[in-house]
Amino acid sequence: ITTALNLLATVVAFIGILSALMALQLERTRELGTMRANGMTRGQLFRMTLLETGLMGFIAGMMALSRELAVFVAPNINSYKRYASLSWAPVNVVWGRDNRTTGFRLVGHGPSLHVENRFPGGDMNAYLTYAAVVGAGLYGIEHELLLAPEFKGNGYVATGVPRMPRALYEAIRELESSRAAVEIFGQDVVDHYLNAARVEQETYDSVVHPWDRERYLERS
Repeated sequence: ITTALNLLATVVAFIGILSALMALQLERTRELGTMRANGMTRGQLFRMTLLETGLMGFIAGMMALSRELAVFVAPNINSYKRYASLSWAPVNVVWGRDNRTTGFRLVGHGPSLHVENRFPGGDMNAYLTYAAVVGAGLYGIEHELLLAPEFKGNGYVATGVPRMPRALYEAIRELESSRAAVEIFGQDVVDHYLNAARVEQETYDSVVHPWDRERYLERS
């Protein structure tokens, strides 16, 4: 119960900070409208918008911690089977403007500019996922992380970029070594959800599944 209350308080605090960031974004956007009138190109204006509103650092944080915080976004064994190429679920940690093949999709302009994190699935725990996403974004702002260049094209075939874990056990290893997760959630919360993920993985590994029987009885 204490862990849940602490997590809820963290989410509420994150939402308050995010609201303040959105207000700042609106204020900066009005200023950027003046810059556009003064002859800035659309690309220059877009990058300036990201920088001035803090969205650039926020996206950089989400991208940098996508693998480390995957347990909070994809908590189950089957969560990772969703990350398949050409499935409309993202695979690679890249961002693009109005690009549905990238993990992060920037949409809109001016006050409506926002980012979609396309990695969470329908099996997520909304409280944990929002806490992880907002926490990662604020981590990026606080640590002044740099945003990678925009990926243009088919995000499924991107090379030289991080990929979401292929299985829960891989996500567990990422979280075990994550200092950022401890900074965001605290050691007790990280330990709690690491234990839950390990129990899930160990239980799955101990069961002989129908696929195993069908596959290997046929070959015996």
